[in-house]
Amino acid sequence: YSFMNGKCEMCKAGYYSEGGVSVCESCPELTWTYQGWSTCRKCPENCIYCEKESGYCAKCKDGYFRTSSATCEACEIGSYLVDGSKGKCIKCDNMMYTDKNASTSCKSCDSTCTSCDRKTGYCTSCKEGWILTNYTCTECKEGSYANSTKSTECKLCPKGMYQPNKGQGKCFECPKYEYQDEE
Repeated sequence: YSFMNGKCEMCKAGYYSEGGVSVCESCPELTWTYQGWSTCRKCPENCIYCEKESGYCAKCKDGYFRTSSATCEACEIGSYLVDGSKGKCIKCDNMMYTDKNASTSCKSCDSTCTSCDRKTGYCTSCKEGWILTNYTCTECKEGSYANSTKSTECKLCPKGMYQPNKGQGKCFECPKYEYQDEE
């Protein structure tokens, strides 16, 4: 309440008075109050701007989105948001991931992957000539190949065939008058 024109008046929303003071004061930044309250309350958690009259969050921290009840919730793992006042969180694109809540960007998956999990960054498939082992891609050695992006082991070139390079998806026939009798 404030004392105006010889009588006490209720402070309007966004203002407060601790009593015995003749004026209502504006709530400090990141606080709010309803009409007639004697103290200001903090804005919702993870809010960087709220309406002084209602406490509704107008803008959330980056990595958080504003709910229909004007509070802030963290973006889930695998998604991000840069401007907390706009829309919902955005899923990471293919070959991108984020492994924590409230992310503001996505990281690139390992370049040896041909696909990866948006929430962990673990490879889910590899280039031809590479194999998937414990969620990472490993290159096949010379003399071996992997012809599928989902291969889990390198296969040795069969008799009569060879592969002189690492990381290949097939073997070649030995040239005429040459041979390879080992796998």
